Amino acid sequence: MQPAAWVFGGGCVADIAWNIRSARRPGRRGVQVGTEDALLGTSAGALVGAQLASERTIEQLYERQRRGVPYEAT
Repeated sequence: MQPAAWVFGGGCVADIAWNIRSARRPGRRGVQVGTEDALLGTSAGALVGAQLASERTIEQLYERQRRGVPYEAT
């Protein structure tokens, strides 16, 4: 498969979760974020790109966003 470019927009914490979910969706159809892909983003999107480039899988990142963290106000 040829390398792709993933572009993530900026925003806030909610946009990080939205971008992670958006990156996860194509995986259900066989499209995966690959190690050769370009990951581009601004602000919150840059954080998403960095997370996708990490050792964690997209499923781990998705679950982390879904669960939240203990120090977030609810």
